[in-house]
Amino acid sequence: MFRQNFRSVYILMLLSTLIFFGVISLGYAYYSTNSKEEYLNQSNTSYSDSINLTLNQYQEFSSYIFETLLDDSVLSLMYQGAFGDENEKNAARLMLYETLEEDYQFMTQYNFRQLHFHLPNGDSFLRFHTPETYGDNLWDVRSSIRIVNSELRRVTGFEEGRIYNGYRFLYPLFYQDEHVGSVEISVSIATVIDALFTIKPKSIHNFMIKKDVVDNLVFDEFLDNYQTCPICEDYYVDINVDALFQDRRTFLVDEELNDFLLMIKPKVSDSLSKETSFSYTTDYNKNQITLHFISIKNIDENHIGYIFEILIDDKYKELMLQDFGAYASFGFFSMLIFIVLMMYARDKEKIKDVSKIDYLTKLNNRKHFIDVAENILSRSIRQSQSVFIIMMDIDFFKQINDSVGHAKGDEVLVKIAHCIKTNIGAQDIAARWGGEEFILLIRNKNKTEMLQIIKKIQSELLNLQIEQVEKITMSFGIAVSNATDDLDGLINLADEKMYYAKENGRNQYVF
Repeated sequence: MFRQNFRSVYILMLLSTLIFFGVISLGYAYYSTNSKEEYLNQSNTSYSDSINLTLNQYQEFSSYIFETLLDDSVLSLMYQGAFGDENEKNAARLMLYETLEEDYQFMTQYNFRQLHFHLPNGDSFLRFHTPETYGDNLWDVRSSIRIVNSELRRVTGFEEGRIYNGYRFLYPLFYQDEHVGSVEISVSIATVIDALFTIKPKSIHNFMIKKDVVDNLVFDEFLDNYQTCPICEDYYVDINVDALFQDRRTFLVDEELNDFLLMIKPKVSDSLSKETSFSYTTDYNKNQITLHFISIKNIDENHIGYIFEILIDDKYKELMLQDFGAYASFGFFSMLIFIVLMMYARDKEKIKDVSKIDYLTKLNNRKHFIDVAENILSRSIRQSQSVFIIMMDIDFFKQINDSVGHAKGDEVLVKIAHCIKTNIGAQDIAARWGGEEFILLIRNKNKTEMLQIIKKIQSELLNLQIEQVEKITMSFGIAVSNATDDLDGLINLADEKMYYAKENGRNQYVF
């Protein structure tokens, strides 16, 4: 699974690199034209492509997070939230928060703003960014939530919310083929702006949103986050987003930006009223200043605002050759996401491995042995093949612990585990069953070959050199799958044979 994830993300990054080369090649084509108007149109498109590339990266990252985090344990909690009574809903919400809170904090380090779960009827079930706010129905105010829960398909796009706006990536949730709601993984507009500053650090980037969109949706207590945009009274700017990037502006700093926007306000008002993308250029303080406005549409394909860029542009044609370093920065930014994905995937794999391995002996643990053995047994039955289950118990192990201590007993367990591991085949499964008991599953071997393995283990145990421990032996109980097709039955039978071996002298096997 991990290798498949690695391959998918690697292919994504390769495609992104090819897109960058395509954009740069297109830039050289733009440079050849003498038309300033055409140049502005092409530059506007290029800026829009940068936005889309950024969003595509986060969409792929959100899909990876969705596939990685939302396992059956999470989905079962959503089932409880969707169909349980009020007490069960509250318990499921608390457990869901405790289960994913650490993962959510990890996500926020990489600019994901929201992890929001909804019930099938559109009720907010759990907002990780404000977990105390839930229960409000979003069906009629959030098209994305209505679509994802009615059409049961993934939904992507910009949308204003009750608290935050941002780019939403929504996924329907199912548990045992039952629709149990949806989840939203989103990035704020500040994340997009931050990426644009990385791609084009010499430009100013900002966002303006229509007032009626905000006033009709945002909770009253959060309206103070917005103020009227200087360039048009029909739009707001997000105060926090604007303040976040002030120190990254290299020109038009402090109040000079407001003065500039107020100056060009009458000159761009007609273009803004058309609610489509456009560019505008003007002379200001002996600099040629160009602005690119990109129309942002919501999930219903309605215009809701603009992301806009302001840059110093002394020569139109020279802009087409500028800032290869910016594209390299975006490549670096993409590589960071790639590296994070790889690290995250590897961490998940390590966690999975830890859940399968006995910490002391490094053999499989009991649970993982049962999971694997059940699959092997089912396949062997279909193929009319036999498997052997062997239970093993260390003779007089309690005396070792009592006489020389538990630390020495642990050393005995580790060395026995190594002895078992080195004497079984690659297709065989060994595990620590509990305490001083071990268990083996041997397949693709006849009885003679199986007994050779046991005899090799017996022989090596007698030759083990452990200080303060005289002799180590084990008792073995063997069951074969044609005796019963049930794994529990096989294990119980092998266990009975092992106890028979111990009661009749130890250091022997009973078949």
